[in-house]
Order: sequence, then structure tokens, then C-alpha cells
Amino acid sequence: MPFCDPCDRDFGSLDAYRKHVRNSARHNFCDDCDKDFDSWQGLKEHWVQSPCHSYCQYCRCHFDDDDELLDHYRDEHSYCEDCNRVFKDERGLHEHNRQYHPGRYCESCRRVFQSPNNLVAASLLFFF
Repeated sequence: MPFCDPCDRDFGSLDAYRKHVRNSARHNFCDDCDKDFDSWQGLKEHWVQSPCHSYCQYCRCHFDDDDELLDHYRDEHSYCEDCNRVFKDERGLHEHNRQYHPGRYCESCRRVFQSPNNLVAASLLFFF
């Protein structure tokens, strides 16, 4: 007979126990992976870190695949394509670009170029 430790409850069948875990507010269950986590934070970290999930922790939204998630990052967040990192706001992205892409980043137009030569060429066009 299955027993639920967090709820201190017996169940007549494994089916009833699984239904309880999926529907109880005391559990943090991932339906896709069939795993119960100790906390909401544990479940959220699982969604963020698992390659099985395409989850935006900032919006708390699930996406069908990583391509949809990347499109979401590009459209809705301050996102660095090169580093695959999302920032809280444009200022955070700007500071990141200044520190991690200094030879390819134009602070004036806030754009990262593919190469330092492209940055120089764009600068020359701007000044002439």
C-alpha cells in the first residue's frame, strides 16, 4: 500500500497515490519527468536546468522547444546571443557587452559586431 510521507497518508493503490501527488498543492510535481520535488524552488530549478524543458524563469512560461524559447528571449528580454545569457534589463546587457565583448561592442549604438574589423568599418562609415 503506497504511503505519502509529506502528507502522512496511505493510498489504496499506486494509481490513487500518483493522482494525489499530481493534484496536491503540497507536492511540486513535474508531469513530463514524473518527478516530485521537495519545494517549488526545486521544481523551478529542474525546469531551468533540465535539457528536457524549454522554460523561461523570468516569465514562468513553458515553450514547446528551445527554438521557441530563444525566440522569446530575443523578443521579450535583454539577451546576449553569443553567450546565451538573459539579463534583467537593457542596462545589464549593456554592462555585459562592455565587459565581455569590448573589441566588438559599440557603446554608442549598443551593438555587438561579428568581429573587431566590422566594428572599425562601421565606425568609419559613421564618421564620414
